[in-house]
Amino acid sequence: MTTRRNFLKTTAIGSLAGLLYKFPVSVQANVMEEKLPPIRRLTNTPKFHWRGYYDVLLFDPTDRFVLANEVDFHGRSPKPDDSIRVGMIDLQDNDHWIELGSTYAWNWQQGCLLQWVPQTESTVIWNDREKDHFVARIIDVKTKEKRTLDNPIYALSSDGKWGFYPDFARLNSTRPGYGYCGIDDSNALISAPENSGICRVNLATGQSELIIPFSKMVFPKEQNIGSIIFLLRRTVNDFFSYIVGAVKKKKTVGKLV
Repeated sequence: MTTRRNFLKTTAIGSLAGLLYKFPVSVQANVMEEKLPPIRRLTNTPKFHWRGYYDVLLFDPTDRFVLANEVDFHGRSPKPDDSIRVGMIDLQDNDHWIELGSTYAWNWQQGCLLQWVPQTESTVIWNDREKDHFVARIIDVKTKEKRTLDNPIYALSSDGKWGFYPDFARLNSTRPGYGYCGIDDSNALISAPENSGICRVNLATGQSELIIPFSKMVFPKEQNIGSIIFLLRRTVNDFFSYIVGAVKKKKTVGKLV
């Protein structure tokens, strides 16, 4: 009986063979004999674990600790009263799980945006929910010092000084799976609100400001503004002078002033 695992294995081998056929025999031999890097599982059942997102800092500067999310269920979308645990795995202590906290602001696609703050040795940040708004938790894993920003984060500048974030409540209604449940979009009936868009927050002071409101964005005439999806691209370049968004697969560039 052909199982899914065997099917994928045989098709993958067949595809590789087809690609190698186009190369000289010497190249084919080298590729087939190449040894893959070692792989090991870091977490165990019965809990479910997954990483944050593909372009955030998950390993600390020493490569000893790796961040992860932990949850008791899978197979359905999060509900407002569903919380997950955030922690780190000690790769030098039998992959020991070290719990750092929990959160009510998360999704399967990106978790709670758990990540190490750039240019720090031991500072971790993730999003959470407090009553009627989303926040960001910051903890120094060495000193155990904790503090809370009154705003969430999405992307961090490479110098670790600034955070950028969208309206997660609106994002949840326009692009389910990327926003957070638990808070209604206060501008649900407004196509291009003036008080919602992309914000910037100072990670040291917590001071934030709206830098690109929806009302100031320019979209193609054929774009249905009532169904706008604006996603902040996660990477902020070294000069963090520009951020890139996507409106239904159409890229838009906004300059920070």
